[in-house]
Amino acid sequence: MTEPPAGLAPEISRIGSRHIAALHAIHNYLNHISTYDPQSLDSYFAGAAESTTGACRQQLLDTHNATREYLLATNSSSQVIEFNCGLRAITGTTALGVGYVKKSTANDLTPDPAVSLFASVVTAEEQPDGRWLISDVKHIST
Repeated sequence: MTEPPAGLAPEISRIGSRHIAALHAIHNYLNHISTYDPQSLDSYFAGAAESTTGACRQQLLDTHNATREYLLATNSSSQVIEFNCGLRAITGTTALGVGYVKKSTANDLTPDPAVSLFASVVTAEEQPDGRWLISDVKHIST
């Protein structure tokens, strides 16, 4: 097992590197999927597709063009204001995480930015190469 980097909170440093990798994948996905603007849509969609697998990835690929057109047509953007996530469990090669994102969204349809909070249960699957990819996201009512 690889030792966690120095300087981590004690409770984080006690968990294994697989747990850290799974939590990191969930954290990166939730943060990435909540941050976009019209100038960054190529990297936004590429990053979302690269961090997902299975039906979750396929849904992103299937809706990519329509979502992109809408975000461009409405000049939509989103920025994370506050964010947190945690790892609930790892069973075999499946990790279950919970996270919330408070974000500010703006577009040409509304004059002022709107602040919203969404919470999600996120499933990540460990790949043969050791990466963790997001396989399911369920939004929780907030």
